[in-house]
Amino acid sequence: MPLFKNQRVYDFFVSSTRGDLEDQRNQTINAIYRSGNHAVAMERFIPGFHQSQDYIRNIISESDVFILIVGRKSGSATSAGDPMYIRWEYSTAREYNKPIILFAPSDKEVSKGGFDDEILKFREELMDSGLYVNFFDFDKTSEFIVCVQDTIEATTFDLINNGVGGWIRSEVLDDYVSKKDVSANYLKSSALRSVADPIFDLEGLLPQLELDTDEKRSISRYILSVIGAAFEVESGIRRLFVEGGSTTFRFCKEFNEYCGNARSFYHNDVHNKLTIGTNSILNFLELALNIQGSTRPFQKLQFYPPPPVDDDFGQSFGSLVNIVSRTIHSYEKSQWQRDQRTIDRMDIVTEAHKTWLTKYGGMNLSIMSAAGLALGGEYQGPWVNKHESMLLQQCVYRAKEPILLVLDGKKWGSAAKEHESAYRVLFNGTNWEDVLAKQPFAVAVATFVEDKAAEIEKYFEQHDFTVLKDVAKRNLEPRKLYRVFAFNEKFSPLVI
Repeated sequence: MPLFKNQRVYDFFVSSTRGDLEDQRNQTINAIYRSGNHAVAMERFIPGFHQSQDYIRNIISESDVFILIVGRKSGSATSAGDPMYIRWEYSTAREYNKPIILFAPSDKEVSKGGFDDEILKFREELMDSGLYVNFFDFDKTSEFIVCVQDTIEATTFDLINNGVGGWIRSEVLDDYVSKKDVSANYLKSSALRSVADPIFDLEGLLPQLELDTDEKRSISRYILSVIGAAFEVESGIRRLFVEGGSTTFRFCKEFNEYCGNARSFYHNDVHNKLTIGTNSILNFLELALNIQGSTRPFQKLQFYPPPPVDDDFGQSFGSLVNIVSRTIHSYEKSQWQRDQRTIDRMDIVTEAHKTWLTKYGGMNLSIMSAAGLALGGEYQGPWVNKHESMLLQQCVYRAKEPILLVLDGKKWGSAAKEHESAYRVLFNGTNWEDVLAKQPFAVAVATFVEDKAAEIEKYFEQHDFTVLKDVAKRNLEPRKLYRVFAFNEKFSPLVI
């Protein structure tokens, strides 16, 4: 009985050594079949000439998903001289841009010893690849099975959702073709519900979406009044990254409305030219489903960095989740220093983000949020409440591409020392003064307090920023909302 009803069948190529991973390999193959899909595994091939590398390459190229399980042994060599057949298979899968699922022994298992040197080097290569690695312990069979099942189910859903690959059983083909109400059947899918239900159970973000909505909505609209034209013109912004957060979620809602009402955005075919990446499932759904007016949906919308998605805020951090989490106390004890291995991994992510932003030329922009902005005392700069958010933000800042930091007034001048879970974003070679002076940077703040607005204006004028400001007032609302958009000279090309 499949884990969920799936009209399409997908081929999952399973790569691993066999002697040391027989149990894990069999469990993976069984999970693939239980999901209603098809396992492509060497032991199921007919012995003979067709197990050559050319044949295996062809099999991998025709498969829909590549699963790699790494164990203690490096296994056999290829006829071409590569000491590890599984590494060659992995490289082939990357060459064909296949979705890749990785399983590797945990640090705890590695510490026990018994691993070939080549496999340890390969494990490090996988951890630094930018792909998510599922770690497992050899003696925790049930946990491994659950992880495999969940990963296969999530991957299958992604393939269904994107209409990629697979084949249809002949007995359901006629029914598949004749369905007139595809969306109704789609919404009945248990696979869709398994993905949608957690979205409405996010512990951290959903309650925040209803806080300070006036400020968040107003500053988002003001941002678009300042830089909106940069999305519309032919030589404008072509890559936009929107970090997850309640304020940036409101920006996504306003951005959809703006694009729906901007004629030039539609007529210049910008929805086909602009690539948008976000690490928030809520931002992604907002941008994908709620586009307004006559504008067609964005054709280049990406969930970036790749999953998994956390349970609190619905955000993804790609390979950064492989970096061991540390407490505030641990960072303070080490004077906010990192080990070289962590620095090396973050260098890879930083370079990857810079490459993503600049891939096709043109202007780019990363829109970031923060839990607070400290401006006095030992630390100055933005801070966040989550370790992975700190890692991602630091990589974005270190890329030295244009950044817009969006805040509501309550977060301005909020000292990190006053909060137990305040992770500093800027350290280990990055600092607030360099961000203000040496890279394209802007800050947008909305506040109901007039004196605070004046303080913000004065602060940025002292740092040679251009400061734009206005006052918004709702018809039946007696309070005034003061909005400030400040940017340095390097950011000015985005203000058209």
